[in-house]
This record gives sequence, C-alpha cells and structure tokens, in this order.
Amino acid sequence: MAGLNPITELASEHVVLSQLLHRHQEALIARRWARSTRLLVHCRKRLQYCIYLEEECLLSYCLEKEITGCWCTCIAEHRRLDNMLHGALTRLTVARRRGVTDKAVVALLDDEKAMKTLLERHLRREDEALAAALRSIPDEVCSRYVHARAQAVQRKLAPVLH
Repeated sequence: MAGLNPITELASEHVVLSQLLHRHQEALIARRWARSTRLLVHCRKRLQYCIYLEEECLLSYCLEKEITGCWCTCIAEHRRLDNMLHGALTRLTVARRRGVTDKAVVALLDDEKAMKTLLERHLRREDEALAAALRSIPDEVCSRYVHARAQAVQRKLAPVLH
C-alpha cells in the first residue's frame, strides 16, 4: 500500500469540512438560502463519511491495540457534531419556511458558533492525536482504510468528488 496515507487523506477531508461550513455561512449571510442549505447538507454528508472512515479504520485500530489517545472523546464528539449539524439543518429549514429575517440569520449564525468551534477543535485534536499515535502507518491500517472507503461507497456515504 505504498503511497497511501490515511491520516493525510483524512486531514484533507477535515480541511474540506471546515471550508464547507464556512461557505455555508457565507451563503447564509448573502441570503442565498438554497445554496446555504445545500452546503450544510453536503457538510453533514462529508462529516458522516469522515466519521465512518475514522471509526472503521483508525480509531478502532487504536482502541484495539490499546494505543493511548483521546479516541473515546473523538467518537463522542462525532455524535455531537452530527447532532449539531442535524439541528442546524432543521433550524435553517424552519427559518426558510417562515421567511428568513435578519434576526433569524443572526440567530442561525449564533447557534452555529458552538458547532464551528467544536468542529475546529475536534479536527485539530484528532489530527494531532492520530499523527502522534500512528507515526508509521501499519499495512493493517491501510488495508482497513481501503476497505472502509469501498464500504462507504457501497453505503452511499462517500461524497461526490468534484
């Protein structure tokens, strides 16, 4: 599996997640409701894809091999982030149905602040912990990663790459 580095690939996915959330908020400010919603939906799907890959491959490996790290915290934060994104989508959908006012935009952005902060901290903590735990990537991890990617495609979790 020469050349494959799951940690680097997931770090790139993490950058995309942050960019999607930022672009969603820009669209929200610009009052481009459909675009804002699409970006948030795409962000959640991308998060679910990352979670699947991480939990099926890297975090499970670290837990099984009893490698010290913040793995249980990462897994708990995955659930929390997914729930927060779901809540943000629900609030945006409700606001769009009622007619989005300036006050609603501010409220949506305020609600998303905690989510954005948690996402940024989580991604940084997870990237650092995985890089430290898996300085050299065992072939088993690469094999698990390739398998998890294939499973994600089958389960339609993999985002459409443009």
